[in-house]
Amino acid sequence: MASILMAVGNKEIEKMISDFTEIHHLESVEDLNLIQDVISYENYDFVLINTLLSEKKAIQAAAFIHEKDFDRDRPKIIALIKDFEQRKLIAQLVGLEVNAFVTFNQLESIQSYIKEYPETFDWNILSNNYFTPQETTNSNNTRLIGAVTIGIFNLAHGAGATTSAVTIAEELQSQGFEVVVISMDDKTDLHYLDKKKKKATYIIPQLADKKIEVLAAYKSGCQFILLDFGNLFELSPTGQRKTERLADKEYEIEEFFRCNYKIAVGFSDEWNVGKLNYFINNPVFDDLETFIFLIRGLTDRIAKQYNLNFCSSTDTALEILLMWLGIEQNREKVKGEKKSVFSFLFNY
Repeated sequence: MASILMAVGNKEIEKMISDFTEIHHLESVEDLNLIQDVISYENYDFVLINTLLSEKKAIQAAAFIHEKDFDRDRPKIIALIKDFEQRKLIAQLVGLEVNAFVTFNQLESIQSYIKEYPETFDWNILSNNYFTPQETTNSNNTRLIGAVTIGIFNLAHGAGATTSAVTIAEELQSQGFEVVVISMDDKTDLHYLDKKKKKATYIIPQLADKKIEVLAAYKSGCQFILLDFGNLFELSPTGQRKTERLADKEYEIEEFFRCNYKIAVGFSDEWNVGKLNYFINNPVFDDLETFIFLIRGLTDRIAKQYNLNFCSSTDTALEILLMWLGIEQNREKVKGEKKSVFSFLFNY
């Protein structure tokens, strides 16, 4: 049995909730500001907040509950919202550990949240089109099913992941595809990009908005989503991870493994090549066939030593991707390597 404090401002909703069999104590306040006063001296299992009364006050109330030190279990918050298009509001509340959201045409779901409150927020519900394949055609009549996601990251600081992301995005856009580039790196160089001179769409989200922007990209109907992860893995010269704090990048790691293809950008120096061992020796990377290792200054010795998909330029990486997707490039010659574009893939 649960106790609930609610600020919904609607007598009919209050009456409906009071009839829930799971509730043994229910109290209602008219103003969201009163939540902070009441919660300070009374114990509640749940707090029900109507964000339509005031989004600002709703966030303040959630922030108070999130930051307050309770001598008991922290009350769980259920937020009433107009609809799931309120992405920014939802993102702010999720950042305050609000994991349950209810629209006014689904009030009965409050009862299920009281029975079992979700440990995390399910971002998939923000878009019915999230990861739903949609057939699209570019100007060259090349058909793609759904959005192709490409994750690009550095093996070493300054290797050029962002530059590669921009180069690939602009080329794909010139081929007639709609391309969105999203920075997943908080220290991105995309801030310095002159977007007015570029054809693709570039997004640099705030920390709390990354999930929202990725979802919006899927919903936009674009054919390619490039995620620039920057320095996602901090690796030693021998391929050991320098820090165990991957929990700080939990969402970025999750989105990285969700990408259809990954491009690792690095250097051929001895103290950088050893970082490849992290991917070869780590069983979590069981899909290395979807990786392209773009190594500046790649040599035959390195290509023979490691059984990976190698190339030495961004143009070649793009051609490999297009080959995998069965897309013909609409240009006569690719600048860059004179050597056969797939030689590093198949000669060793």
